[in-house]
Amino acid sequence: MGDIFDFLSKNWVNLSLVIVGSFAMIIYKLQERKKIIEAASLIITQIDELMERLIEIPTYIVNGLLNDTAFYESLILMEQNYWNEYKHLFVRKMDKESYNAINKFYDYVSEIQEQQELVKQMQKNYFIIVQNALINIESHFVICELMSTYNDNMAQFNFSCSYQTSEQYRQAKKHLEAMFNQQCFSRYTPEQIRMSLEKVLKQCSMVTIIGTSGYNLLKKISKRKF
Repeated sequence: MGDIFDFLSKNWVNLSLVIVGSFAMIIYKLQERKKIIEAASLIITQIDELMERLIEIPTYIVNGLLNDTAFYESLILMEQNYWNEYKHLFVRKMDKESYNAINKFYDYVSEIQEQQELVKQMQKNYFIIVQNALINIESHFVICELMSTYNDNMAQFNFSCSYQTSEQYRQAKKHLEAMFNQQCFSRYTPEQIRMSLEKVLKQCSMVTIIGTSGYNLLKKISKRKF
C-alpha cells in the first residue's frame, strides 16, 4: 500500500496530465459525434423538404408557359446548402453510389434555383419599370403645378403641360395604374429559361436518393441521441 502512495506522490503531476488529457479527448470525441449527428439531421431534413418542394415546381409551367404568379409567390428552394457544408464528414462512411447520387441531386437543385431566381429577378425589374413610369407622371404633374403657380417665371423653360387641373392628373394616374395592373407591358421571359428548367427537372427526377444506403445511413445517424 505504501508503494502505491509513494508512486502517486512522485508521479501525481504526470498522472494529472494523463487524466486531464483523457477527459479532453473524451469531450472532443463527444463534440465531434454531436456535430456529425446534427449535420446528418440538417441534411436529411433538407433533402426531405426539397423532395416535397420539387413536386411543386413543374406545376409552375402551364401549357408550355411559365406561371409568373407562381414564381413570384414561390420561396427559394434552399437558403443554405447543408450537403456542401458537411459532406466531408460522411465521405468515408457512405458508399460511392449514394455519395454521387446526393451530389447530383444537390447540383440539380442548385440549377433549378438559379432559374427560379432569374425569373424572380426579371419580375423585380418589371416592377421597377412600372414604378419609374409612375414617378415620371408624378414629376410631370409637379412641374405643371409649378408652372400654373409661377406662370411668368416658368414660361422660359418651354415645357408642355398635359394636366390643367389636379383632377385631370388623378384620373390620368388612375388610368395608368389600371393599365399596369392589366399588364399593358409584356413580361418577356426567355424561352431558354423554361427549356432549361424542364431539362433539369427531368434530370433531377431520375436521381434516386430516398431508400439508398447513403440516405438510410444519414437518417440512422440523425436519430442518435448522442
